[in-house]
Amino acid sequence: MKITVIIIISFLACIHLQAQNKNWQFQSVNTFSHLFGNKKNGYNIHTVNGVLYQQKYGVALGAGYEQYHYNGSIPLFLQLKRQFNFRNNQHLNVFANNGTSFITKTPFKNTNFSGVKKYPSYYGNYGISYWLPLEKNCFLTIGISYNLHRFKLKETFQWEVIDGQKYSEYIFQKFRTIGLTAGLVF
Repeated sequence: MKITVIIIISFLACIHLQAQNKNWQFQSVNTFSHLFGNKKNGYNIHTVNGVLYQQKYGVALGAGYEQYHYNGSIPLFLQLKRQFNFRNNQHLNVFANNGTSFITKTPFKNTNFSGVKKYPSYYGNYGISYWLPLEKNCFLTIGISYNLHRFKLKETFQWEVIDGQKYSEYIFQKFRTIGLTAGLVF
């Protein structure tokens, strides 16, 4: 885990140094989304920091927090995007976020469960966003996205009535949501 944090910090430092070149531009996108899902509604908060090459192609690292259907998670992902530029400094972005997500909260509260093991899970987020200029390098972003999570949990429970032994089973959950997004870009 420590090595991962060091690699991410090193990558962001290199991005900032490269961003001084005319072809490269550093961007920080910070958003809040309301999620409409097949189970219940939820929300996510993301920060995505990376570079844009020649005002068209972007790559970034992102992290955030998501909460829906009693599950909380922290996604870490890589973003690839294509930016289309319009007059008046307005932009349309098409993006794909892929990575892993770490479960922080589960709905299991049954007293027969002696433990729930949480595994890193797949995280995907795909969408479009429109950027409206507020100042020279500051934008309001609005957008829509499709989100996919695949969670894997291992539950350990005990049947005291029958034999007092512990049993385990794996549970796989898949959540699909549509997100309406708003945020700021620096």
